[in-house]
Amino acid sequence: MRLKFLITKAMDKIAARNAKFEFPITDLPNELVAHIIEFINDISALRNLACSCHRLQHLTEPVLWRKLLVRERQRLRRTLDAYGSRRERAAALQVLNVPCKSESGNDMSGLASVIRKAQNLKELMIESPSCNLADFEADEVWRPMMDQLFLPFQHAIGDGLFIPKPLQKLTRLTLHLNGPKSPYWTPDHRSLPIFLHPTLKYLKLACVNFPDDLFNEVTERATTPLQHLVLEECNITHRGLHGLLALPKALEHLYLGENCHNERQFPNHEVAPSYNHLFRRDAEATVEAIGQQKHSLRSLTYVAASVYSWSTGQLLGGVLQPRRGGIDAAFADFIELESVTAIGSSSGFERAVMSSVPPPKLRYLTYQAENPLTSPQGSSQRHNGDEAEMDRRLVALLPFLRAPSSSVPPGFKSLKIIYQRAHTQFVELTREKQTHVEKTAKALKAVYGADLTVGFKSFRGYYPPFLYGEREPEEQMIFDSEKGGFVRTAQAHHHHHLEDDDTSDDDDSDDTNSDEEWTPQPTVCV
Repeated sequence: MRLKFLITKAMDKIAARNAKFEFPITDLPNELVAHIIEFINDISALRNLACSCHRLQHLTEPVLWRKLLVRERQRLRRTLDAYGSRRERAAALQVLNVPCKSESGNDMSGLASVIRKAQNLKELMIESPSCNLADFEADEVWRPMMDQLFLPFQHAIGDGLFIPKPLQKLTRLTLHLNGPKSPYWTPDHRSLPIFLHPTLKYLKLACVNFPDDLFNEVTERATTPLQHLVLEECNITHRGLHGLLALPKALEHLYLGENCHNERQFPNHEVAPSYNHLFRRDAEATVEAIGQQKHSLRSLTYVAASVYSWSTGQLLGGVLQPRRGGIDAAFADFIELESVTAIGSSSGFERAVMSSVPPPKLRYLTYQAENPLTSPQGSSQRHNGDEAEMDRRLVALLPFLRAPSSSVPPGFKSLKIIYQRAHTQFVELTREKQTHVEKTAKALKAVYGADLTVGFKSFRGYYPPFLYGEREPEEQMIFDSEKGGFVRTAQAHHHHHLEDDDTSDDDDSDDTNSDEEWTPQPTVCV
């Protein structure tokens, strides 16, 4: 009997585990249903759920409308119509991405209404229709479009007609816009409010001109809560940079990217000679501008423009004569700076960071260039002296550490070396190069107690900014001294088919799928 009882009990347990519990979701309380809906990632399932009954529509739409992708005018108009039928849809919107398709035309007027009504909007990304093309709008077309776009930002900081003010919860803003008949746009009094926004913490701008007089009329100083500023493929002067960095109270992360790729992509649009090459022209003025944030800055990336002009086909050596010599210990009083990255060659930047006295909390250095590692030559290579001296010579060849009288603080941890555009510059490491990397890593550990990593970025055929549907370069590590040395073998990575087909049909199919996946169809159930 006991055996029969035990068998019956075991079978009951198995049956219980395999049982399917089916019950109507409408039998659950609203709080539990809403919690379940939060974990549904399938847009089609959410749409079907919203169409099933009014109660579930009410609970589902805040999730459906939380993130919205708009790429063309028709979708923008449908969104406005949906706003009109249910006001709570606008209140639900928190993330709005608007990477306009090039064929969508130049009408962005409805976008201002969508932005203005979305009182809980936290993240906004806009890429104008023509910014990736060579056929840019004329001034009479471009200016009304931009005037409409920046109206909500003017109302956000001024005493406008709209109560409550729009964009009072916006924390992240990304803009890639072109100018009239130009791939670059210059802010004016209509667009300056984006730099004075009262809640913005992350700002990314691409292809923007920052001339000397841009902030002449701005009297505010150290007023904005901005913490993370990314300037990508921008044209910048020293005074323009100084005015921009005077506005945040405590900036923590700065990506200072000069125009490197778009000048090459659009060689017929010449960049004014007063722009870029900030550390080459005047390192002291550059550090003075950045130094306005020395009390809070934690990471700094500098992307140096090429000294070759793609519009004129000439080297800019004569134009770029330094106004003043290099400076040492320029970042010694940046008390929070932990991470510094250099992309492209800039000996003035390396010297300013490392010579004499480095930043006291510096922990990480990154250097990215086409040929970033230098092998010892001549007598240095055949040096037969003591091992400590050879270690110091090897370390003195490394980026940043080759700066005059360079040193590192006690907390310094690692140097990362990245070969960029690796499919043409870094196909494989010969045995000789591998030996040099290993010896250099050993020397860095012996001299400074720091680790060395070496990697490469495979070229994808696209240029920054990488915002929507564009393949970013893939960074791959091949050497990590902390993990014992070489972690993989560099292979040839040829992507010429991508270079020849930057606007392939494959990209269009990705766009279509993404539209379907992320964009609600509000007219299905209203």
